[in-house]
Amino acid sequence: MNTTFDSCIGSTLKIVDDRVKSLIKKDQETVDLDLCQGSISFNYSTDYQHAFSKKDILPFPKKINSHIRRPDANYKLGFLPAIDHVWFAIGNSLLLWNFKTSTSEVFEYVCTEPIENVDLVILSTHNKLLLSTKSSIFLHAIDQIDKEKIHITSKTSIRSNGVIMFDITTTDTNRAFMKGDDGHLYELNIICDTNGNICQSKLICHTANRLLSYLPSIFKSVPSASVKSFAVNNQEKILYLLLSDSSIHVVNICGDQYLSQERYVGKQLATIHLISLPHLKETRLMAVADNGDRFFFTCSSPNITLEYTCTSPPLPGSLIFNKMTNEQTELAFYNNGVFAAILCKSESKYFILTGSNVTKTSENNHVIFEDVYYEILDEKIWSITEANQSPSKFSHSFMPTLESSEIPAREFSVLTKSGITHYSKQRPVDYLEEVLCSERPADLLKFTERYGLTETVYLAYVSACSKKKSQKAIEFLRQLSVDQDGLLLYFARIVGGIWDKDIKQNSIFGDKTSCIQNRLKSLAETIHSAQILAKKENTNLIIRTIEVISLLSFVHHLEWDKITSGILEENKSYTFGELVTTIYGERIAQELVFSAISYTKLANASNNFIFVSNFVFNNCFSYFGEDKLTYFKGIECLDSIFEDEDDKQKAVELSLRYFKSIISIIDIARIKEISQRFYELDHHDLAIQLVFAKCETTTANVCELHDIFFSIIENAFLTKQKEKVKRVLTNALKLSNEEKYHYMFYTWLINNGHRLVLVELETPLLEKFIKTQMADKSESLACLHYYHIYREQYTQAIECLYQIAVVVPDVELEARIKCLETAYSHLHLATHLEKERAERIKSLLKIARIQQSVHNSLDKQESTKNIAKELEKSLVQEDILFKQFICPHSLYEEGLYLMNTIELYDWKFAKTAWIGIIAACSQSQNEVVSKVNSLAKRLYPSIPSFPIYIIFQILQDKCSKYGENFAESVLLQADVPEEVVSDAKTLLAKV
Repeated sequence: MNTTFDSCIGSTLKIVDDRVKSLIKKDQETVDLDLCQGSISFNYSTDYQHAFSKKDILPFPKKINSHIRRPDANYKLGFLPAIDHVWFAIGNSLLLWNFKTSTSEVFEYVCTEPIENVDLVILSTHNKLLLSTKSSIFLHAIDQIDKEKIHITSKTSIRSNGVIMFDITTTDTNRAFMKGDDGHLYELNIICDTNGNICQSKLICHTANRLLSYLPSIFKSVPSASVKSFAVNNQEKILYLLLSDSSIHVVNICGDQYLSQERYVGKQLATIHLISLPHLKETRLMAVADNGDRFFFTCSSPNITLEYTCTSPPLPGSLIFNKMTNEQTELAFYNNGVFAAILCKSESKYFILTGSNVTKTSENNHVIFEDVYYEILDEKIWSITEANQSPSKFSHSFMPTLESSEIPAREFSVLTKSGITHYSKQRPVDYLEEVLCSERPADLLKFTERYGLTETVYLAYVSACSKKKSQKAIEFLRQLSVDQDGLLLYFARIVGGIWDKDIKQNSIFGDKTSCIQNRLKSLAETIHSAQILAKKENTNLIIRTIEVISLLSFVHHLEWDKITSGILEENKSYTFGELVTTIYGERIAQELVFSAISYTKLANASNNFIFVSNFVFNNCFSYFGEDKLTYFKGIECLDSIFEDEDDKQKAVELSLRYFKSIISIIDIARIKEISQRFYELDHHDLAIQLVFAKCETTTANVCELHDIFFSIIENAFLTKQKEKVKRVLTNALKLSNEEKYHYMFYTWLINNGHRLVLVELETPLLEKFIKTQMADKSESLACLHYYHIYREQYTQAIECLYQIAVVVPDVELEARIKCLETAYSHLHLATHLEKERAERIKSLLKIARIQQSVHNSLDKQESTKNIAKELEKSLVQEDILFKQFICPHSLYEEGLYLMNTIELYDWKFAKTAWIGIIAACSQSQNEVVSKVNSLAKRLYPSIPSFPIYIIFQILQDKCSKYGENFAESVLLQADVPEEVVSDAKTLLAKV
């Protein structure tokens, strides 16, 4: 009953699945610096002028701005990105402003000394605000009550001996490194108690001669090469140090050590930046030269190797002139493919932004190009940071087309005296929207050449399915020539995180999967509503995926472990993609539905006996198809919880309705199992209706279906409730008027010994069947007799018995007698029976009994056994019986009985018979009396068979020894009237 159906998944869906897997695998191939080793080319691109868009300046609050506008103001500015604040220091005053809130409230703090720099020491449990002055480092514990307010709760100071600290970087082990303005690298060693308060602090200079640490500060050393920049790799516990001689040092900072291991010597290097992403096999390091060139290194501790060089971004003016002029990099920033810097060329300063992109050429070679944005600066940039560091899961691959349109575009904040300027990195999806709105074919061609047609179509789907529902993107997708791979690419990037995941993993469920489903629903709705031409197998794939997510999430929220036990093997993987695209997967899905129905038992009258199946019907219609879903409903109705008999009646009737509507897909094995379930629920008639419905749809396997009919009826008989059996049979026969159908049931009942039930059925074809279809005439008439008796049609019933007794050949004599006896017993009820027929029956019964007696007498003697057999199969005519069987074999009593019955006058035989009878018992007076007495009771006053005159004479002749009056006495004792005996005596006296 719960056997899965064959799937109708075609080969096209498997082909699409292979393509999806290929696209997912391709996206998972990271396109990063590993490919830059001779197998990739690099180019700057200025085609896209809006790669970065400059937004309006966010001005400082009035409290800060009033200080900045003073002509002689000597102030410092910077970002504290970890807490979304800008710091502003002027003299001893520190102002902190949360630039991400709507309020302009400013926190103000006054230090005991003029503030030179502000930064954060980011510890594992809390943050410390670091203020650096010319003589001290002040550490303040800060309490950020909410996003808009900040409070200082404690303060610690450490002497810095005239050194101002910059670029504080904290490791994951709470080691805080910083660069001093004296050119040395320092570490602030702090130990906090359980409340986060500093209980010990110490400032260590790692680049000075250790011996000088024991001398007064006036003897401190001046480094031969001062620290310009440093970066920390927390994972490998390595610090990279750039010195003013352009050497890069690799320092082991594991534990509490500081051990220089290796170095690389470059030229005119300004800053270094760590590129440490989870997917990289080796740590990457980028060094920026004074002229803006970038050098990329692989770092396999302790070795550092230059891999490739990226030249400085192009700037206005002559390339030769730029090279000849003074070049300097004042400030550099790098994060996840975006490079920002202030490049000085001659008398001009430029703010540069570049964004890395990777594409493939027609020869399938990777090409890195960087979109370049620049502007001439007219005021100092104090700091650069990324405003919203929430890159998508694909951001590490330098494939900008993978960036989700639902996630805000990356923004970079620049701090000047005018305020904060945000630069938004335009995504390809935004670029495409701009191109489509321009309606210039050349721009679209240029975009397609840059990203490829498939990526272009993908981006169009991103835009069309976004919350904005770009109409320009939809119009583009509606073109007949749109590449179908773009749709599959969009699909693959949505489902990539779950497609190859085992459904047994809990991680496949939750908000992530729900988000995937919502995006797919949006895609499907967009294709449908916008009438975008998509291949049927592609839309089918989308819909099936949506519905499989619904099914798995539904089962997971029920009782996943119980439902999947016995279906999902522990050591076997069942991927999400398999459930969507394979025959095997669809069978697993069907088994999950059957198991959920069986285990949950949530179907009852309140939900119309369909809980699981109703959910699947509403959410997985395309995946399973209407027929299978209807079958699920039928099964669940039979597995429902019934409060009472009315509930059960409604449920089984509803179940039958479902099954009958899809009877063509239900095979014989299922029909048998379902019908068995019906009669287990005491609904044999509904089981019959199910099998009958199947019979009407097929000519094959008829015999098997008939067997199911009979098994249902047989089970009904086992209940030993005759009236119920008759009701089941009657309802079954009402389903059809065809003789063949009716005769099938009639025959089975007769063959299985249920003739008495058969004849009581009120069906119009039964009488005809009995008369015409039963080969054995006697059986037919016997059955017909019961048929009429049940209906109190006694005249017809007697006629049937008469036919068996008299007409039908080869009927045992005993059976004939039984029929005549039964007919005789009904004579008083047959009010319409002709009198002649009644008399004939009475007579035949007597004759038949005489024949039986003759047969028994002959059968006793060995010499006459064969003659006796002639009397076994038919009723012999009276004269034949008398002349051929009675007379030749001296069966005197039988002869007398027959003579009495048919009033046969044969004085010769009568005399012979009585002589023989009396002679046989004459040796005993009592025997003679007894014999005559018994015969008299049966024969007297029959003259042919009990002739008084002859009997009187024989008694006198054969029994004279018993006295003269013996004959008279015997007859009187046999109740023969005295006058009759006297007349016989007188007559004999005259002779």
